Amino acid sequence: MDTFRPRTRTESKALHRRSMTALGRLSLFCLDRARRSSDLLAELARWRGTVEDVLAAPTGVAALGAVLRYILEASETTAEQVQQLTRELGPRGEEAFMTAAQILRAEGKAEGKAEGKAEVLIKLLELKFGGVPAAAVTRILNAPVTDLDRWVERVITATTLDDVMTG
Repeated sequence: MDTFRPRTRTESKALHRRSMTALGRLSLFCLDRARRSSDLLAELARWRGTVEDVLAAPTGVAALGAVLRYILEASETTAEQVQQLTRELGPRGEEAFMTAAQILRAEGKAEGKAEGKAEVLIKLLELKFGGVPAAAVTRILNAPVTDLDRWVERVITATTLDDVMTG
């Protein structure tokens, strides 16, 4: 299998020359450097042509948005720094940033919503049944929102903790 891990500037230049799409090259670069780079944006600035090529593709805004989302999640780079980079790319670059930011916000809201529901459910169970076993608390904290919704509804009519969390 042909693997490439750019460790030096020379290897990074070799990645630029590889025969693959701009998105492929940019993705490999980000996968390799995002978690380890002390200044990812400076490195990314040397890839501006590749970034512009990605953005110029028909699905470029969505593609660059996915890359930016990865950068925001995997690196120490702040949203403000990434936004400054995308401003320099023009309106499509800014749109790609907004796409990434909206997805991250939506994921954060969903995560916050689940945490809030879990806390409410635990409080309701404590009020109705007394203490809640640690295993039940762990299950609740790791449950998807659909299960939490179902369990909250069952608290009203349940006579035991098992009635709430079974099925």
